[in-house]
Amino acid sequence: MISFNNIVDTFQTFVDNHFFLKTFGYGSQEDVDQEKNTDFPLLHLVYTQGSYQDGLKNYSLDIYILDLPNDKEDKVSFQKEAISDSEKCAEDIINDITNGFNIFTWAAGTTVQSASITPLEEETKNTLAGVLLSISINVPYTYDACELPLIPVTPSTPSDCLPATYVNGDSSFTIEIVSGATYTAPNITVTQADGSTSSIVPNVNFTCAFPVLQAINSNGDVLEDITSYPAGGEIDIADTPITNSDGSFNVDAPSGVEYTAPDINLTQVNGTAADAPSLQDIVCAWSAIRINSSGGITLATVSSFPAGAIYTLADQTVKIANSNGTAIEVGINYANDTDVLVSDSTLEDSAGTILTLPTVRQIIIPNTVVTSASVTGTLMTINVPSASTPSGICYQNTSPLFNVSYTTGDSQSAYEAGAYDRTPPTHPEFAAELNYLADQADIRVTPATGTSGTDLVSPTILKYNNAFGNKLRFTDTEGNGSDATVGSNIWAHVDWNAHSFTGATDNYVIDHLTGYGYSVTYLLDGAKFNLSTANGQTWALWMAYIAGVTYLSYSDWIPLDLSDMRSAHGPKCMPQTVWADDFFNFERSDNRGSFLTGESRSSTLYYPIYDSGNNDMVVDTSKATSSGFQDVIVNVFIKRKHY
Repeated sequence: MISFNNIVDTFQTFVDNHFFLKTFGYGSQEDVDQEKNTDFPLLHLVYTQGSYQDGLKNYSLDIYILDLPNDKEDKVSFQKEAISDSEKCAEDIINDITNGFNIFTWAAGTTVQSASITPLEEETKNTLAGVLLSISINVPYTYDACELPLIPVTPSTPSDCLPATYVNGDSSFTIEIVSGATYTAPNITVTQADGSTSSIVPNVNFTCAFPVLQAINSNGDVLEDITSYPAGGEIDIADTPITNSDGSFNVDAPSGVEYTAPDINLTQVNGTAADAPSLQDIVCAWSAIRINSSGGITLATVSSFPAGAIYTLADQTVKIANSNGTAIEVGINYANDTDVLVSDSTLEDSAGTILTLPTVRQIIIPNTVVTSASVTGTLMTINVPSASTPSGICYQNTSPLFNVSYTTGDSQSAYEAGAYDRTPPTHPEFAAELNYLADQADIRVTPATGTSGTDLVSPTILKYNNAFGNKLRFTDTEGNGSDATVGSNIWAHVDWNAHSFTGATDNYVIDHLTGYGYSVTYLLDGAKFNLSTANGQTWALWMAYIAGVTYLSYSDWIPLDLSDMRSAHGPKCMPQTVWADDFFNFERSDNRGSFLTGESRSSTLYYPIYDSGNNDMVVDTSKATSSGFQDVIVNVFIKRKHY
């Protein structure tokens, strides 16, 4: 028979070993999800009823299997998945009780009498979803009254027993014992390793005693007392140490093995070496030596060891020459232990300037690395490295205009995290600059309709080539300007709404002045495209979403900041900076809007950048999508360091 304790313990084991479930609980229905920090999905067990009939006990159980949706998850889709997964988990319980016997290994004959599943949506205070499994389980029940915990109850008398058989471990000793009789086994005889014997009681653990052994050498010296059985049944006798008189030679010779001392190495005074037997007297031989000059001339021959170990060399007459063999000084007589004075050297440069320097003196050329030098006659050629070749472009750095952060991921937070940092090339070819005098003739042969070829198109043209080898400030990822039809639009080369992006990353434009890449389409968070407190998409939530989003195959995005007002956007509400009306694609059909920035004066009052040809539309921002409103759409555009 099983108890409710057994049922609770078994369901705990089921949850601990199930891949889907995380938390187990039991009690009343009101106890479901009482913990604020519960890990989901959970299984909660409620014991609703017990009944007895025809040798069976019936347990009625309600089992809640529930999950908690993610804040950003679609509710309907989550409920569908939660109910489906929870129902499969409920079926795992039914199947294991009926046929599996993996976890639910209760009494033999346990069966599922009935089971039903009810889908649950938005249950408990945490808005959970899943299923309720109502299951009825029958277990055998014997109505056993023989062992009741009552004073009048006496356990039944056992029946007559058959004789018992006593057998030792290898069946070499067997005896039959009458039921109820007492048998005393005889003692056994143990013979120790040293031959001594003793009688001991059987069926009791016995440890053989180890006799003390002595290891003795041929002189009768005791080398070691062995008082316990050695590991592995082997006894290691220590080696015999062998050394010389000053302790510079030490070796351990294996006991019982003949040891041959190695030869010694004898080095004579002339440097010749040979092996000599050890423990033999040695007499070093004197070798005649010659004292030569650096030119190979023999100055003296010493055929025997000089008295007092001192040999006096006669004064010499020498010639001093440089490495080319040119004589600097000749006919100099000097004692071997005196200095020789040599005339100074002269150094003349290509301009004829002569510098007098002491002979055999290092000449230092300051601030120059010498790679090699050569001499031809009296001319020395010194080679130095060539100047490094400039490469790379140094882009203009930008930074947020406000140095206060109100939430993680806003402009100042990104700035402090290094998102604005840029390491310029060590030796750049040039720094990116604008050509404010650039006109239409610099980008197209035929001017836009109704315009002149001398109409300025700054700030869209660079002074120097960009990374693609042209002077367009804005290009797609293949280095192309916009392929929009020119018509009367002198800014068609930066009209990215009409660009095909063929072969390039869609809706991604590089600013070759700052090195930033921009999304020219508004960002979507699911179906949300706008700043709207009504749908819960607040400014702080957008900052968090931008920090973790992967968009256009890039993942290192940051929000726009007010420095972008004079950059890619060209806000139409500021006529003095107007130049690119259709750089971005807003949600509104008239392509009007307001940019969400990462800069704010509080946790909600962010600074927008307006982009509209109607100055009245900068009065306020809202969710309006109709051109009949004097409001603008607050769309989200983002940027990242491209270079």
